[in-house]
Amino acid sequence: MRAYGNAADNVTLITGSVMVNSRQHHAKLNPGEQASINDKGGLSIAQVDIEPYTSWRDGFFYFDNVKLQDIMRAIGRNFNLSVEFRDTSLLDYKIHFVADRTSGIETVINTLNRMKKIHVQQEGSKIVVY
Repeated sequence: MRAYGNAADNVTLITGSVMVNSRQHHAKLNPGEQASINDKGGLSIAQVDIEPYTSWRDGFFYFDNVKLQDIMRAIGRNFNLSVEFRDTSLLDYKIHFVADRTSGIETVINTLNRMKKIHVQQEGSKIVVY
């Protein structure tokens, strides 16, 4: 389940089944389905790749063809750091990225920098992307 103030609330089912209720609708989820509830109470169901969700549970960041701004937002949230893009042309840049969340911010930053597509560094309580 994901529920952050700035994103849609989502429930992704890996195994079993679950009933999901919004203010206006309800549905039964099956494995590999995701329910999204918008701020008006609308409910939508979609088939999803469960790899990103099982990877998170197992201690990894896993992003496939995801915007860099979304990746950096998740990394910042995980390590309680703010994110600043000094090169705003990179905001919508999509990448495939996998890293061990338990290895620490330094290792995650080094993994990003090894891609040689972007430059990332930590400056105090902030992650800066160049």
